[in-house]
Amino acid sequence: MDYKTLVEYFEKICGKIRISHDIKPDEFGRNLSEVCTYLRVGKIEVNKTIHGDNRHGEMGPENAICFESKNFDYKRFYTTDSISTGLVDAKYSFYQIKGDDLPFTDEEKNIMKILSVLIFLFSGNLLLTRHLNHVIFHDIRFKDVYNPAFIHFKLGEYIKDGRIGDYGILQYNIQGFSLINKKLGEKPTTEILEKYHEGLTKIFENDPDNKGFDIALGGDNGFIVFRKELKEEVFAYLNSAEFRVKNEKGEEEFVVLKSRFGYNMELEGFSTSHQILATAGQALNSVRKIPGTRFLEYDETFRKKFEMDRKIENWYTDALIKEEFLVYYQPKVDLHNYSLKGAEALVRWIHNEIMIYPDQFIPVLENNQTIKYLDLYMLNHVCQDIKKWLSEGKEVPQISVNLSRATLAMSNLVDVITSTIDKYGIPRSLIQIELTESASDADNEVLRPLVTGLNREGLSTAVDDFGTGFSSLSLIKELPWDVIKIDKSLLKGAHKDGSRDQLMFKSIISMAQTMGLHCIVEGVETKDDVRILKESGCYMAQGYYFSKPKPKADFEALLSTK
Repeated sequence: MDYKTLVEYFEKICGKIRISHDIKPDEFGRNLSEVCTYLRVGKIEVNKTIHGDNRHGEMGPENAICFESKNFDYKRFYTTDSISTGLVDAKYSFYQIKGDDLPFTDEEKNIMKILSVLIFLFSGNLLLTRHLNHVIFHDIRFKDVYNPAFIHFKLGEYIKDGRIGDYGILQYNIQGFSLINKKLGEKPTTEILEKYHEGLTKIFENDPDNKGFDIALGGDNGFIVFRKELKEEVFAYLNSAEFRVKNEKGEEEFVVLKSRFGYNMELEGFSTSHQILATAGQALNSVRKIPGTRFLEYDETFRKKFEMDRKIENWYTDALIKEEFLVYYQPKVDLHNYSLKGAEALVRWIHNEIMIYPDQFIPVLENNQTIKYLDLYMLNHVCQDIKKWLSEGKEVPQISVNLSRATLAMSNLVDVITSTIDKYGIPRSLIQIELTESASDADNEVLRPLVTGLNREGLSTAVDDFGTGFSSLSLIKELPWDVIKIDKSLLKGAHKDGSRDQLMFKSIISMAQTMGLHCIVEGVETKDDVRILKESGCYMAQGYYFSKPKPKADFEALLSTK
């Protein structure tokens, strides 16, 4: 190598000495190798004296090999003067190629001094870049766990280089983690979290460029990006991860972490990391709203439903103002003579001449807590209709109006209901309020003052969907209900003579009547259903066997004139 070529390699080395994500140690090493060949150097070793805090390795190892060939003489070397930054002193030893008997010349030693400075600068910049990357992209609470900044950076890389289709993404939430924290204490809980993230890191073998990575969001939340072939392993870990840890008293505890999560396995077609993260987040939010559900996939069906849900939220307020919600009435029939004995007010939504069915919009409005406005809208419109029919001299039966659980949280709800009815000047006895018991003790505690208050104000109340799994016999016993509305699921099981389902069905009716409560069964669809009701002593029915829910005008035609 001539001197001109040597200068060119020095320029290449200098060109790598900058703080950048593009620093490539391998390329620097190749250029360094060429210079070492020119200098007759077989190995370069650095010895550092570190004066600062190096607990996390920010300043690199104290002793390291910068360059090494297979052929060097460990007895013949030249060591430079110390290079110092105040925090680090470094000396570089250049070992001569084995078999070369000529000692290093002064010119070669001068070049070595220059080269040692360049290596010092490059390694310092490289360490600084790595440290900055660690600070920028890692969660400082845990070892080798990345933070949200990294997921945007990495997903951007995957999108740019066309690898995004090889990966899936999920957002998870560890269930019951607050209870674990309360039971074990802060320090053991943090240790469990560390072990949890370590387990995920092992799955990816600490290889975010290829296999995947774990992102910590909060104490019990995070994102995971993973290669598709690792899906089953990741899912199994989230479904059940077992740990042993000592509590604050020093006693060993066995802890099983189970996570719920939303995931997306088809990431091609998304142009930004924000879009991809949103899909997993939307799926997880839906999981939280569906009792008993542990995970949910963001797929085409989910996407269409999610988009429809957002449209419903956007249309809702205007729909109330424009009165797009219509009251349909489903008759209640007395089986003694098959006469009209009442009706249930049911909501239908006509938007741009298209029917939106209750199972599409009611769950959305319940989840965002805005269904209370629809409940009061329905009560107002039922009262309007009753007032009109009474003014026309019609015989008006009792009409039941449903209130959702979200509405129960309204303050002064009894006053709101009674004042609405009284505003239209109709008898309170013509309105019945249907309420559904809940699996939540908190919701049921709200029922107590409400049912008692409505009873005190002369309003009839009914337990809706009795027998669906949430009903509490103690609550039936303790509160002054007027009617038990038996769910159709109990009726369907009562057809087999002598079966336990039939025995339970008849026992519920008998119990209710003994307690002075009226019974009605919904979902009556066949002649055989009617037979079962009569044999069981229940003579009030509602269902498609008698009538589908009818528009106001059609129901009005059923009302007789006094």
